[in-house]
Amino acid sequence: AATPPAGPSASSPTPSPVPGVLGNAGQQIKAQCVIQSQRAVKLKSELGGRIDTVAVGQGQVVEAGQLLARFGTQEHALSRERLRLAEQQTQAKIELLMVQIQQAQATWLAMQPLYKDLPNGVQPKESLALSEKQADLKLTKLSMQDLQLQMKNLERVFRQAEIRSPMRGVVLA
Repeated sequence: AATPPAGPSASSPTPSPVPGVLGNAGQQIKAQCVIQSQRAVKLKSELGGRIDTVAVGQGQVVEAGQLLARFGTQEHALSRERLRLAEQQTQAKIELLMVQIQQAQATWLAMQPLYKDLPNGVQPKESLALSEKQADLKLTKLSMQDLQLQMKNLERVFRQAEIRSPMRGVVLA
C-alpha cells in the first residue's frame, strides 16, 4: 500500500509562533514526531498468479505509476520468446516464398508459348505451381498477422500483470 509522504506542501501556511508556548519569535525548537497518513491504498492485480518481481521495499518512497510488483514474469518471457521465434520463422518463409514465386513466374512466362494450343480449362503444371505458391504466400502472411496479434495480446496481459503505484507515497508493507 502506498501513502502520501509526510512533509509540508507548497500550499501549507507558515506557522506563527504562539506567545508563551514557543518562547521568543524566531526561536527554533527541534522535536521528533510520527505523522500517520490520512490515506492508505490497498492494491491488487487484475490477474492472479505468483509474484515474480518485487520492485520496491518497505519504507521506500515511490512515484505515481512506478512499478511495485509483477506477476508471472518468467512465463510471459517464455511466451514472448516463442512468439518472437515463430515470427522470425514465418518472415523467413515469406521471403522464401517470394523468391519461389518470382522463379515460378519466370518459368511460367518461358513455358507459356508451348501451351498456347491447350484446350480451355486445362492448366499446365507451371501455372498450377505458381498459383500454389501465391496461395501459400497469402496463408503465410495471414499466419504472420495472427502471430502479431498474439504478441499484442501477450503484451496487454503482461501490462495487466503489473502492480503500479497509483500516487506518490511510501510503501508500508
